[in-house]
Amino acid sequence: MNVTNKTRKVNDQSEWITISDAHEPIISREVFEQVQKLLEQKAKRGRSGTRKSKHLFTNMAYCSECGNGMWYRANRKGYICGTYAKHGKKACSNHAIKEQELTEIILDDLKKMSSSLDHPNLESKIEKKVKATAKKNESRLESIERQVQKQIDL
Repeated sequence: MNVTNKTRKVNDQSEWITISDAHEPIISREVFEQVQKLLEQKAKRGRSGTRKSKHLFTNMAYCSECGNGMWYRANRKGYICGTYAKHGKKACSNHAIKEQELTEIILDDLKKMSSSLDHPNLESKIEKKVKATAKKNESRLESIERQVQKQIDL
């Protein structure tokens, strides 16, 4: 360790001096290897073995003031502004919405949208548009075929 700035020098592994079986082991080599494998698996999973639960509207709902994504907070049973959560009052005011309230609003909007699709003429309008598009495509195809035939005749 360097005494002046309290930093350690990391020696390259090639510089290490190791002596195998110099002392009687406390645990067997097999147990040591098993533990090393478990530690490696844990490191691959991340810091903790448990996964955080994902919430449907995290970063899908946005703060009306700063535009940042809303984050779920279990203690509030809802979402708060991500900027406020990270930086506090100095960055954004405390915009929040309960998950239940947000779900109800979205369901109401979806119901309104689906009810507007229940028009009796909707199916015939769609059918007319499909037929018109098919007719346009047929005339385009005929035009292209005529151009190809002209090129062949030359």
